[in-house]
Amino acid sequence: MRFSRRAHGRDGDAIRVAELGWPQASFIRFLQRSHAEDGSSWENAGLPSFLEALAVWIDDADGWCSKAGRELPASSSWRFLVRALGAATTYE
Repeated sequence: MRFSRRAHGRDGDAIRVAELGWPQASFIRFLQRSHAEDGSSWENAGLPSFLEALAVWIDDADGWCSKAGRELPASSSWRFLVRALGAATTYE
């Protein structure tokens, strides 16, 4: 499963890491490394577009989860935020 509506990039890595239940700081470091190593593969590599994609994905999360066959985590959960942050790398 991929975050992006388009099938490209390494966005699937972020969801796999999220499913491992890593501590919050470890996931953020994963995103930092991912961007440092291959930020050009992110659809939303700059902060303004990343934050916009984050907001749009959060608004659209119920539809994404439904299509991906995943349960929508509670909006206050760390898992929800991890999915949202990972999705913002490529979501449009």
